[in-house]
Amino acid sequence: MRTLIPVSFSIVACYLCSLTAVSAADVTPVAYLQAQPRPIFKAGHTLPVLTRFGYAQPFGLVRELADRWGYALSIEGYLGDRQIQELSDPNSDTSQIIATYQANPSKYKISVTCNRYDPVNLPESVYAHNASGNRVMVQVRSQDGNTWTDGPTPLISPEAPDSYWDEAGWGRADPIAKIRQYVPISMVLHGGEWGLPVWGDPSPEYAGYNWMRDPTIASRVAEYEQRGLTSRDYLD
Repeated sequence: MRTLIPVSFSIVACYLCSLTAVSAADVTPVAYLQAQPRPIFKAGHTLPVLTRFGYAQPFGLVRELADRWGYALSIEGYLGDRQIQELSDPNSDTSQIIATYQANPSKYKISVTCNRYDPVNLPESVYAHNASGNRVMVQVRSQDGNTWTDGPTPLISPEAPDSYWDEAGWGRADPIAKIRQYVPISMVLHGGEWGLPVWGDPSPEYAGYNWMRDPTIASRVAEYEQRGLTSRDYLD
């Protein structure tokens, strides 16, 4: 008997999209997966429950992945007010996922994805400022070239007060705590694409170059470098 590793959901989805002989009206993602050979896991394996990070999927597909493909029952989307409100509707996806787990807790595990809660009405101390006291404005890009804003925006400082990070953490942790009143959570995925950007290359396109325009940050980085560390150590 062959021991199979479960096929990545993204691979399955891409293959499904590539089918040309069958239209979307003829087969659903659930029906397609159910028609495939079920993966066989080695007895006693230590593989963690599988998870996905991507577009939210309907309950039927989430359950199929959990029933046959080694995935967690995922409460879909960035966990926040919507999912908490759905707890009052027994027909909602969130309620159906919780009910499925509660009916067979030894079979399933729950996963969630943190939201991207960003505190509002921020004090000036949250932002980086240049030597003239003005906010450092920049359109930060990632290492792969992506940008997420239409133009320059204020740059969050690594020296932002703890209250900023505390509130941001609360915005993510509170809905998790509410879900845990109903089911245990086995896997928490980071929502990604939020918070401090990467230091990046020494050019105006990246955060590190612009952080060094703030005298306070530049002084702190210099302290690290005197200890034989780097700017990235400072950010970590």
